[in-house]
Amino acid sequence: FRELEASSKSDRIVQEESLFQLIGIGIEQKDWKAVSTTHDQLTSRFPKSRHRFEAAFFLSDAQLNQNKLVQAEATLIALQQKQDDETVARESWYPHMWVRLAEVFFRRQNYTQVKATVEAFRRWDPESPFFYRAEAILGRSYKNQADKFDEARTAFERVINSKHGRRTE
Repeated sequence: FRELEASSKSDRIVQEESLFQLIGIGIEQKDWKAVSTTHDQLTSRFPKSRHRFEAAFFLSDAQLNQNKLVQAEATLIALQQKQDDETVARESWYPHMWVRLAEVFFRRQNYTQVKATVEAFRRWDPESPFFYRAEAILGRSYKNQADKFDEARTAFERVINSKHGRRTE
């Protein structure tokens, strides 16, 4: 793929698709620096790429795994702002964006934003099969606050009782 994206003999579609495939390979290999670098190449060479939003989602994974929480937050908030854009919001990865954003806020100890993100996810798609994961992060955020034990228990109970959260870790 690296040869294809760099070759002057490859047309622009092949180059663009090759860069996107390289991002996916970087994710699989947990090569976060390669994901970031290749994302930047894709978006600079193909700013209107049909993969630009999914590539940004992958970038947020790299940022989170490199503990670049401020950058991950900015990347995810830009994606969150696309929630009314059906071409973006209907993508299979999009519900995971909400979970990842809640995780970023949790790691930054911004528990108010964890709650706001989970509530926004609930409004966006209360039936999402991934919503229980956001609820689990909300429970963890309550657990970290001394006076929120009852709220933590309630959030964890919702995870346990949810159709999709049952029998998960």
